[in-house]
Amino acid sequence: MVLTINTTRFGTVATQSGDILYFPLGLPGWEHLDRWVLLADRAGGDVVWLQSVDRGEIALAAVDPRRFVPQYLLHARRWELGPVGNSAAGDLRTLVIVSHDGEGLTINLKAPLVVDLRRRLGCQTINCGDWPLGHSIDERRTMALRRRA
Repeated sequence: MVLTINTTRFGTVATQSGDILYFPLGLPGWEHLDRWVLLADRAGGDVVWLQSVDRGEIALAAVDPRRFVPQYLLHARRWELGPVGNSAAGDLRTLVIVSHDGEGLTINLKAPLVVDLRRRLGCQTINCGDWPLGHSIDERRTMALRRRA
């Protein structure tokens, strides 16, 4: 079934209902929003957009943390991963939210999103490793992301 989402960033987006990611606990600040879809950035590259299905004005830029911090590892117990805790490791994808801190772009390495792409489930968790909430992205990569965002 085709689902139409009216967004403020991307206009009208048509997606398959099977492409929806379900976050049973929502996301911090948007606990009531549990249906999201991943959209590729029009310019390509590192960014994907986590677009709310139910609130067209909410879209979060996200990236694979290893593109910017190759040594990044997620340290979380399976029970801390909630709905994706019993997923096969090969089905999981880790994403981090991109933010602007007034000086440049940062990525949140402390609270990544974990998504089971096969089961279409996701959650946000706390990384038990020593990772910052706002890891600055180097200027060259920041400029590339700004052009796309």
